[in-house]
Amino acid sequence: MVDGWLRSPALTGLREIWFSYATEGEQWPPPMPPSALRFAATLCVAKFDYCEFPNEVAPSLKFPNLRELSLVKVTIAEDALHSLLAGCYVLEILLLDGNHGIGRLRISSPTLRSIGFSGPWEEKEEEEEEGSEAIKFQELDVEDAPRLEKLLPLYPDDGPAAIRVMRAPKLETVGLLSAAISKLEFGTTAFQFNRLKTMKNARTYKSWVPIECLELHLKKIVVNDYRGMRADVDFAKFFILNAKVLKEMYFGVVPSCNDKWMANQRRRLQLDNKASPGARFAFESGARNSLPKFGKEDPFEWFGQEYFFRFARMLD
Repeated sequence: MVDGWLRSPALTGLREIWFSYATEGEQWPPPMPPSALRFAATLCVAKFDYCEFPNEVAPSLKFPNLRELSLVKVTIAEDALHSLLAGCYVLEILLLDGNHGIGRLRISSPTLRSIGFSGPWEEKEEEEEEGSEAIKFQELDVEDAPRLEKLLPLYPDDGPAAIRVMRAPKLETVGLLSAAISKLEFGTTAFQFNRLKTMKNARTYKSWVPIECLELHLKKIVVNDYRGMRADVDFAKFFILNAKVLKEMYFGVVPSCNDKWMANQRRRLQLDNKASPGARFAFESGARNSLPKFGKEDPFEWFGQEYFFRFARMLD
């Protein structure tokens, strides 16, 4: 029946499609009929949710007009996804949320501006029920993305474990990050996250090998669950000492930030040596924030700056 609808002549030349089974209680959603992809030549926006992608047709698909692609809880083979992306010649916005079958994602696109991503949402429960190990989203490699501005891990606890950005000179927004992301690399600079151990900067920033993001673009940083321990301080201090156009850095502090604690943080964060003279730093006790909004120009507008500054302790 669905296949018949999709083959209707009335849909010829379709520019936007949102295909979703969204069936409650089914562990593995039904396969998407190949007819859902017959509009590839004309689509500008495509959203596919809760279905199994027909992997065998991916290598032949070409999307000359597709600017926005969303895959949510889709079962798709890793090779099929890479073939699908290779056929998107003008893609600007890519959302990959909770999909199954992707272990490593490689991004090389001259047109992409925004990427939002996360691993499977219910991976642990499904592994327990089936008694087998599902494919885990382990690695995201941004190999070459000259127009990329936003890179958003939506639910970092769900993966990937490693994020590598090799070339993205216009990158402006990165988040959320957590200890579940064991390694984050920007060019030759790498961070290793571990709540139980001191965070290591695998390579310190060398001013004679500049990172364009730090030199020209990075303006706002939000740090949740900040405890002021050595690992937290080392991570924050790297950006304080190297982000030359930083304007605002927000810390949601756990559990408190009294006068003595604030004075100690000023010293340990080396705020007197900040790379950006106009940068402001705000600390609020118990601040816990929502997830970023992928579709907004500033994904962190949810932060509520007026409320925050009303109750925050300021260091500048």
